[in-house]
Amino acid sequence: RDSRYPILVATDVAARGLDVEDVKFVINFDYPNNSEDYVHRIGRTGRSHKTGTAYTFFTQSNAKQAADLVSVLTEANQTISPKLKDIADSFRSNGFSGRGDRRRGWRSGRSKKSKSRSRSRDRYRRRSISRSRSRSYSRSRSRSRSRSYDRHRRHRRSRSSD
Repeated sequence: RDSRYPILVATDVAARGLDVEDVKFVINFDYPNNSEDYVHRIGRTGRSHKTGTAYTFFTQSNAKQAADLVSVLTEANQTISPKLKDIADSFRSNGFSGRGDRRRGWRSGRSKKSKSRSRSRDRYRRRSISRSRSRSYSRSRSRSRSRSYDRHRRHRRSRSSD
């Protein structure tokens, strides 16, 4: 705040509501979930008609947001990294088609990674079913034990009263 270091390293906590003067650089270590949050984060720099620079670490794990980021940067007349364009293009060609309903945009040729997820999901379901069966089995056994114990006690009472 005393302008000794004109750099703000930010996450979502610092994205909105901060008004720090003369911020020259913003560094995002993680890409936000949507482009609106990205715009707010980088908006900490370049205020009052001053220039500033924003750096964002963008990896292959953020590929689904690459096309959105490219469109935001294009709209703002900013320079777009060729690597970012490649990530956006490869994501479009390998998994997502178009800008319509994203849930239905996936192509049928899914990666091996998604198949392993579905296998693990099936394994989880099988385990939970077997667990619920074993719980119900143990409950029924404990109920039958208590019933037989009650019968035994009633039987003993009736014999002693004879």
